[in-house]
Amino acid sequence: MEQLTVNQKNIWGMSADSALKKAVTSWVSIVLVGQWAFAVYILSLYAIPLLIGAVHQADEISPARGFDTSAGFDSIMFF
Repeated sequence: MEQLTVNQKNIWGMSADSALKKAVTSWVSIVLVGQWAFAVYILSLYAIPLLIGAVHQADEISPARGFDTSAGFDSIMFF
């Protein structure tokens, strides 16, 4: 029986497995940093003013106004 061998090429000193693992690790890291940045943004914009009692300030910042019958179709689509 013949045995097949595969020549593994190293590009920039990395094998294909190593390059894939590094790409996945970097992608997951970037995604997690983005998720944490978004969470900090939401907390600082909405949760903190609500916790300190500045409900009016949190309401002014919010782009959502809910359903407005006078606005017509645009309000329904946003809601």
